[in-house]
Amino acid sequence: MSIQKPMLPKGVRDFDHQAILYRSYLIKQCTTVFQKYGFLPLETPAVECLALLQQKYGEEGDQLLFKILNSGDFLSKTSKGDWLNTDHKKLLPQIAEKGLRYDLTLPLARYVATHHHQLTFPFKRYQIQPVWRADRPQKGRYREFYQCDMDIVGTKSLLCEVEILLIIIHTFESLGIQDFKIQLNHRKILTTLVKIIEHADKEVFFCATIDKIDKIGMDNVCKILSNNHFSTTDIQVLKNLFQYTGTHTDQLDYCQQYFIENQQDIRPIQDLQKILQHLEMINPRYSAYIAIDYTLARGLSYYTGPIMEVVLTGEQGGSLGGGGRYDHLTENFGLKDTSGIGFSFGIERILHVMEARKLLPKATQQGTQVLVINDGLKAYPIILSLMDFLSHHAVAVEIYLEAVRLKKQLNYAHKKNIPYVIMLHDQSPLFFVLKEMKNGQQTVYTKEDLLHFLCAKI
Repeated sequence: MSIQKPMLPKGVRDFDHQAILYRSYLIKQCTTVFQKYGFLPLETPAVECLALLQQKYGEEGDQLLFKILNSGDFLSKTSKGDWLNTDHKKLLPQIAEKGLRYDLTLPLARYVATHHHQLTFPFKRYQIQPVWRADRPQKGRYREFYQCDMDIVGTKSLLCEVEILLIIIHTFESLGIQDFKIQLNHRKILTTLVKIIEHADKEVFFCATIDKIDKIGMDNVCKILSNNHFSTTDIQVLKNLFQYTGTHTDQLDYCQQYFIENQQDIRPIQDLQKILQHLEMINPRYSAYIAIDYTLARGLSYYTGPIMEVVLTGEQGGSLGGGGRYDHLTENFGLKDTSGIGFSFGIERILHVMEARKLLPKATQQGTQVLVINDGLKAYPIILSLMDFLSHHAVAVEIYLEAVRLKKQLNYAHKKNIPYVIMLHDQSPLFFVLKEMKNGQQTVYTKEDLLHFLCAKI
């Protein structure tokens, strides 16, 4: 029998206990804020019908879907001619009917369309589960990662956008992250821009291209646009808007005047004005977190209204979350007039920032608090009873599972960062020796006094 080398597919990871505890801490902080605003949890299957997933994320998104081959002999329903056909899109439905979810928004739309008769609208839910994308693995980009989403479905009220912004602000502040900006734009502003410069047929390409400005820079984006028949005049118009500076009011007024001059609908700009006015009414300091950014596109094609993304000020490393308004997502499932808005927190990147800044509490790393030394079979009645007694009083305790040398058991406690070790007293089974691992101090206690000390310290 050949030995299989242990290895993982590219783009996925194992998570140790510390990583899981850190993630659990972050999720708890997020869900505490979500629930204060009336959001409740939802979970959906990892596997969705491939037909549901395709053509919803744009051509680039379709290429990143993980497809699952049909069970059994998936070739039985195909012919040799099918395989010789170079158009793989025609063959795919015959061999793969399922796929791993790409995000949590489309499964939400499917869920709402399926259960809308039982739901109370506006429907608020948060969802924290892994998603999969067949992307090229690189630093900070994985094929399997967690998303932490919150969505409001069933209303077009701009108060939804305001509430989402409040939740973003309160969540990051609760995590100790203060130096962030929420970039804000409106997808219909971008739609109008390409219409004015007579490239309406290239809107998807345009949005996908300017979405890369943070990665490749304005100059390289302009080169891409130029190579795709955007004139020098077109590009200059865009740069004038994208690089215009000033207050929120200045930026919105500048764009509004340009739209008026070109006889275009200014309602998208008015939407952003109202959102900022409402936010200002709640607390003037919140507006300092907002940055109007007309280059923000959010690559996914289903966005139709205000869009937002969170970045750290003065730091590279991508966004810490993003989202926006989608008006037509449930129409794919036959449910019309059901607008929604959502935001997704980047769990992995937020954890990276918090770990680098030492914002994660040390308590999240702590598992076992007390180790009971194993003195052998004869001592089992005492040490097992002690372990049961402590665990029933909310002390995280374990017994070393083998009666080996004391040095080895203490080394185990040291490696696991267990702060206290309990040993049997040499003279009496009614007393125990407590060793504090940080300083080596040893104290003799009765069982009840031992519990009292541990409950005061832990």
